[in-house]
Amino acid sequence: MLFCCAFPVQFLCAGLTGVMLSVAPFDCSSATLLRRGHFHFVLIGGLLFAIFAAISYWFPKVTGRMLSERLGRWHSGCSSSGST
Repeated sequence: MLFCCAFPVQFLCAGLTGVMLSVAPFDCSSATLLRRGHFHFVLIGGLLFAIFAAISYWFPKVTGRMLSERLGRWHSGCSSSGST
């Protein structure tokens, strides 16, 4: 659930870079790097959070073994703080 709660925050931060790119006066040489960063931040970040959430939800159902809640909290915290 922590990954599902962190996804909207991460997607919002990535979406704000898209708003910056849509402003016409913001046409400079670093805009191509910002555009590439925006694209990867939205797609890769959103995809990884969804995959991590699915693994933490389905792994115990498929294998019958519970994942460590402590490691899950650490993983979510480090992933969320590292991407924003």
